[in-house]
Amino acid sequence: MAAIFVGAIFLFAIPAWLPVVLNPKSWLRVRSAVIAFTVSDILQLVFVIGVGVRLFPLDFSIRFAAVGAPFCIVAMVLGVAGGNVGVIVSGFLSLLGWLFFILLH
Repeated sequence: MAAIFVGAIFLFAIPAWLPVVLNPKSWLRVRSAVIAFTVSDILQLVFVIGVGVRLFPLDFSIRFAAVGAPFCIVAMVLGVAGGNVGVIVSGFLSLLGWLFFILLH
């Protein structure tokens, strides 16, 4: 089950990172939004893999989301300010992921 969630997390990252990969010059314009989103994404990966290998219980989702969800919100705000729709979409999907993990426990 953890592999499915890891795959979903990587799929959620595609809209944020695709413009940077296709046009590396856009990195300067969108870097803060992409970095904020990536921090949240890495936290989600650590959480999902940690729960998958039973490093910590699913109850830790609130603790991880308390850090990760604000990064999603910051990424979406920076995405709106910078006109980066990909980060907005990825941030929203990642925020839904955090809410799902919170509701799962």
